[in-house]
Amino acid sequence: MKLSKILLSITPYRYLSLLVSALLISFSTITPVQAAIFTLLKGERDGFDTSNQPEEPMPSSGSLLRLNNTIGKPLVDFDDNTTDGVFLHTFNFPEIAGEIVSAHLEFRARGIGQGSLVNNDSINLFFINSQGEIMSGDRWGRAFGRRNDDPGLINDDNLMQEVWDNQQDVVFSLNLAELPLNPSNPNSSAENIIPMINNLGFLDIQIQDDTEVDYVQLTLKTSVPESSSIFSLLAIVIFGLISNLKFEKR
Repeated sequence: MKLSKILLSITPYRYLSLLVSALLISFSTITPVQAAIFTLLKGERDGFDTSNQPEEPMPSSGSLLRLNNTIGKPLVDFDDNTTDGVFLHTFNFPEIAGEIVSAHLEFRARGIGQGSLVNNDSINLFFINSQGEIMSGDRWGRAFGRRNDDPGLINDDNLMQEVWDNQQDVVFSLNLAELPLNPSNPNSSAENIIPMINNLGFLDIQIQDDTEVDYVQLTLKTSVPESSSIFSLLAIVIFGLISNLKFEKR
């Protein structure tokens, strides 16, 4: 059948049906997304209080394997002022729906020990597999105070501190999409680790080794389709079925 005959065979009602369906599809594709916010807190905001029950972090089995085989230092709890220990915690979020579009990590830390023993402490955000190996890809790490070529996080925050010292107490807030890079060596870390978090569904945190941690809190914002988008698509299907039934009877 020629194209002209096909077009002529379409009734005005069919044209209207096609037009309405096209409009519904257009509106459903430009429907905005709805943000969902998840706050994951580990440890208590108690100012390093040790009078309550022990607050234990939850590192992955891979993190513990790496600690035992590579680092060789003891694991410490929240509010634990034991020197020469390593704090490890793994955030897991397999049940969070949608894509993570922003992530912020907040934690409170305090130096313990003296001199260079505490000033060489650092934080690392990375991804450790079940064999205890740091996975290739985006990772981030910085010293708390001035160490070698790194001026330190406390100097980034303009706190007028040169070194990370005993009893220094700071609440750090990190945007995981815009992590503060070492200005002396900006290529040593990734600035945005959210893509890796989306791909793997977890995040490993390591703080060592003369710094105690009060709490760690990860706040995630995800984007999921609004219910209106789903209803629009459903309306398109129903409208098309009804229209086709009517036109078949003509």
